[in-house]
Amino acid sequence: MVDNFPGERSEVDYSANGHQDPIFTEHALLKLNQQCLPLPEVDVAIDAMNRATNSTIATNSKADVDVLRHLALLYLESFRNKNLSRGEHNKAIMNVASIVVSLRAPEARLISSEEMDSLLLKIYLYFFLEESTPIQLVNSLLK
Repeated sequence: MVDNFPGERSEVDYSANGHQDPIFTEHALLKLNQQCLPLPEVDVAIDAMNRATNSTIATNSKADVDVLRHLALLYLESFRNKNLSRGEHNKAIMNVASIVVSLRAPEARLISSEEMDSLLLKIYLYFFLEESTPIQLVNSLLK
């Protein structure tokens, strides 16, 4: 049996685990909800993304949708071909999710728990399966 949640800095071929497996999904969502919620405030996520990309594209949550989208793309691209610790992955997932939630529900920042699970899982799989590009991920998250 393959350990779907190895220790920090462990290497696992997640594509071999069949990410469509309901048990894998259930365990992934359990971990994501424990480790990635609550999401940071949007301005905190923007600041972290700016620092990670060495940019000042967006300075606060009032920035234009296209500016925040571009910042998210740069942020995701900055992690390409890098080995990140579990904590670094979680922070990246949280920052991207915070931006997406603010863009999906700008007034109240409220989305259903099912939408949140779907959002967290898509970002998680992006990092571990590396089957899509940042633009594909952002497009799928902002549909």
